[in-house]
Amino acid sequence: MRKISKILILDGNSSQCLPVIRSLYRKGNWIALVCPGVFSSGYFSRYVHKRLVWPRITGNEEEFYQIFLSHINSVKYDLVLGLSDVSTEMLACHKNEIEKFVKTVVPDYEIFSIAANKYLTMQLCMEKEIPCPVTINGDEADNELLKSALNFPVVVKPKKGVGAIGFNILSDPESLINRLPALRNDYGGLLIQEYIPNQKQYTAEVFCNSNSKMEACLISEKIRFFPVTGGTSSCNVTIQFPEMELIAEKLLKELKWTGAANIDFILDPRDNTPKVIEINPRIGATVKIAFESGIDFSKMLVNLANDEKNEQPEVYESGLVMRNLFLDLLWFIFSPYQEKKQAMPSFSKFYGKNIRYQAFCIDDPLPIIGFLLGYIVKYANINKLQEKLGIKRERNHEFRTRDKIIG
Repeated sequence: MRKISKILILDGNSSQCLPVIRSLYRKGNWIALVCPGVFSSGYFSRYVHKRLVWPRITGNEEEFYQIFLSHINSVKYDLVLGLSDVSTEMLACHKNEIEKFVKTVVPDYEIFSIAANKYLTMQLCMEKEIPCPVTINGDEADNELLKSALNFPVVVKPKKGVGAIGFNILSDPESLINRLPALRNDYGGLLIQEYIPNQKQYTAEVFCNSNSKMEACLISEKIRFFPVTGGTSSCNVTIQFPEMELIAEKLLKELKWTGAANIDFILDPRDNTPKVIEINPRIGATVKIAFESGIDFSKMLVNLANDEKNEQPEVYESGLVMRNLFLDLLWFIFSPYQEKKQAMPSFSKFYGKNIRYQAFCIDDPLPIIGFLLGYIVKYANINKLQEKLGIKRERNHEFRTRDKIIG
């Protein structure tokens, strides 16, 4: 069997592309990276042999797929990796057609579609008695069910999406019934679930082999995030949490998952149980913390494509800090004074043997340029910033500050 050597990587504008391409390059692979423009972190990396500028995949899925299909038909690659929800979904959806030209390491679409849909994930958890918030389908529930099925307040959010976008907390049945039509119009399919007080959030970077056996699991606590009410983590710290690892293992086994995934948890203070919030069906944005801890996801993905076994990773060290400096700055601007004062590790601690940065590496410093420019361009758009903060302008509707909870 031909070994992997020439690799096409999508999503060069993602932070997770940096540790992936760095690891693959150092192992002697030839790397082509797809970027939506020069304002992409991966575009500036010295660990890339060829840069391809294609339209942004989000919102241009069909155009992107046709360009991609034409490219892999004309250029021979051994493996293609998708690093975002949208690109991974494209690979899973068209897996049979794509694998006529190049290998993938994504699960079948039937499996992927469950992980990508927050309601279907929660439904699986409830059926298999995996800890999660009690959840109902917001598209099918009638008014009587909405009044009786859940205790209030409740969380309403899109079945598909990232971060805190579309996230709402509604305090009573009347508010829920009145707001649902507008929320459905804005975000499509919705789920409704019990409110869990947001005190501690976690993320698990996991990897499963072709038999859905979990071969790696790294847990980190989300110390800070933006928006401050719950969103994308800006500072993570590795911890040991065996109970959470067992929950992740059971979930992925029931799902029949293969490859990399990222699972978000919240610790329910009412019973001290970690509960699954969602699965991100791809390598997580904070995966660099796993690489820095000695768990090489790139090597595992290549071994999966080559039908080779992975060595059991060594136990990782607790206390490794990973910061997204741009989002951490936004956290500092928007967070209350008391949270700034109590933050551990301190926002002002920028150096230390256990501190790493999501988009900066001393031997590959230039990607920070594309990373920062990309964020600046994104949040210079006031609508994007309002959407990230969970603020939505509607006629005859006042702005509403959301309680602190996971998005």
